[in-house]
Amino acid sequence: MPRGTVLVISLAIVVRLLFFSAVLSRTDGGGFFQPDSTGYWRLAENLAENGAFSLSSEPPWSPDFSRTPAYPGFLAALRACGAS
Repeated sequence: MPRGTVLVISLAIVVRLLFFSAVLSRTDGGGFFQPDSTGYWRLAENLAENGAFSLSSEPPWSPDFSRTPAYPGFLAALRACGAS
């Protein structure tokens, strides 16, 4: 691989790592989370731990109809693999 190509790729990786570290180090609780992120995580938590698609924090688990189950299902699978 030409030296210039390696330099450009290396620089791109460094810039991205700096960007992501800056976003993740925000002290205002922001980062990659948006205002609706807690709802998606709550749905994922309930799917993974209780088998219910619900925003309720305790039983009875009333079903949630405001979101589709694909993304919370993906997050529940990540939680099952150990992501928090």
